[in-house]
Amino acid sequence: MHSTVQSTQITMTWRSSSTDYVNAYTVSYSRVSGCTAVPSSDVTIATTITTITGLQENIGYRFRLTTTNSAGTSTPDAVYEYTMPSACKNERYAIMSVISRSIILVVPSEAPPQLMLQQLGTTTFTATWERESCLSRNGPNQHYSVRYYETGSTSIPQTTNVDINSRTFTANSLTPATSYTFKVAFTNSIGNGPFSTLTMSTLGYDCKSLLRYI
Repeated sequence: MHSTVQSTQITMTWRSSSTDYVNAYTVSYSRVSGCTAVPSSDVTIATTITTITGLQENIGYRFRLTTTNSAGTSTPDAVYEYTMPSACKNERYAIMSVISRSIILVVPSEAPPQLMLQQLGTTTFTATWERESCLSRNGPNQHYSVRYYETGSTSIPQTTNVDINSRTFTANSLTPATSYTFKVAFTNSIGNGPFSTLTMSTLGYDCKSLLRYI
């Protein structure tokens, strides 16, 4: 088995050791949680190479390979375990100045790009965005800060923290036919970076609308 591991995907190749005709190969994989693994997912293919996507950075996964032919399915030949690397593993924290031997870090310098809002029904929308550049993050303890509120409201909106690996958020229980403003920023231990902002109106009837922030 040969594997090429990236931050959110793995490409696995192998040689068939069976002298009999192989109908299919199955790669079973599961996320490792402590000393146990959660229920596995299966990818079945006819070739000796596959790429599994949608994995999470800094998370361990276990992989097993089985073959299937007319006689049945083999037992796994081995268990392969990998921890997915961070796409920003070579990230350098930006140091603005050094005063009295104290290193001063700064807030992130880039807003999350390509913010999109998709309306689902009359009271729900889902927001998605892309990853900002690694060097713009500027510090540890990172997550996304999400805010949404009725457009024009003077009250302070509640902030929801979203995991660094999950660039999506769903807002529920909205008021139909009402304008909402949605904001998302990357946040480190110093504070929020610049927000990406998009405004949309919920509909008074059930259909989907799609807006895109560029």
